[in-house]
Amino acid sequence: MIALLALCDVGDEIAIPTPYWPSYLDIARLSGLTTRVLPYRSGTPDIGEWIDHVGDQTKVIVYSSPSNPTGAVLPATDVRALSEWAKETGRWLIADEIYQFQYYLEDGPRRRSCTCPKRNPNTSSISPVHPRHSH
Repeated sequence: MIALLALCDVGDEIAIPTPYWPSYLDIARLSGLTTRVLPYRSGTPDIGEWIDHVGDQTKVIVYSSPSNPTGAVLPATDVRALSEWAKETGRWLIADEIYQFQYYLEDGPRRRSCTCPKRNPNTSSISPVHPRHSH
């Protein structure tokens, strides 16, 4: 919520791929933001389709990778493309990485939001302190 409050003004729009964590809508509402739902087909999302569905008023795209509840992970190439698009259009990306340690493939997520060759200042990742780090 703090990231959205820092990046958005009351009345701004955020875009969220579906299915999404239900609290995203509540956080947007409490922040005075409107929401736009982006399509997320089974398996891997289509980043081009996300971009096509973003509105003129959309300021931020909030996504999680791995996704909850699907477990889908955005490929690094898609994250780079999305990051470049955000940079070119002056929009922001917030990657919810709460599940970054929960994957079952050899080539796991490894903080995909940070894999861009040149870190885009229009990207941010959020992740609470994970229980494995609380000792």
